[in-house]
Amino acid sequence: MIIDTHVHIVAPDQQRYPRKLAPDNSAWVIDMPGDLMLGLMGEAGIDRAMLVQGHSAYEYDNNYVADIAMVHPERFVSVCIVDPARPDAAEQLKYWGQRTRGAGTPPVPSG
Repeated sequence: MIIDTHVHIVAPDQQRYPRKLAPDNSAWVIDMPGDLMLGLMGEAGIDRAMLVQGHSAYEYDNNYVADIAMVHPERFVSVCIVDPARPDAAEQLKYWGQRTRGAGTPPVPSG
């Protein structure tokens, strides 16, 4: 089994997933939807991937990586980030760490 441990996806749907581009580090941000990533993974022989939240694209809004991981839990798990300066940082960490939000421990492969 091959697992890519660090990929970034970016939603083309900016209405549902608005970008919050970092002024000094967003040149890499292009549309890279989860379904396209699945196709590229298939071509490369990659079985699973960790979707790492792209701070330069969305700051601390983990919704896209979490949503895509929830749609394809057999292929993806999300790595979410939390602003440590927020007064509710601990609660945010608990929320994003739930498997029901795409993060947390991925299911164990069978076979």
